[in-house]
Amino acid sequence: MASAPTTRAGDPADSASGPTVTETPPAGVQILLPRGAIPAVTDPHFVKAKDADISDDSWVFGVFVDGEARAYSIALLNHHEIVNDTIHGRPLAAVW
Repeated sequence: MASAPTTRAGDPADSASGPTVTETPPAGVQILLPRGAIPAVTDPHFVKAKDADISDDSWVFGVFVDGEARAYSIALLNHHEIVNDTIHGRPLAAVW
């Protein structure tokens, strides 16, 4: 079953004054959620590991940049799929 084309939310051309950008999925692929339907975490807040309200065996996606460690909960990423963060002025996207 073919799906109808979808508008790509957030495209520069996707505005009242510009043309609509569409995307047609390959044969046999059905789009369940439109682009942008799962919101990114854009202002993450962190606590010290000892104060985190997660079990010791919880999975995290960890990064270490210029001496600073961050851990992004996989449980959180399962619902948001991306965290946009900045470490020491460097942009970072944690994607799951």
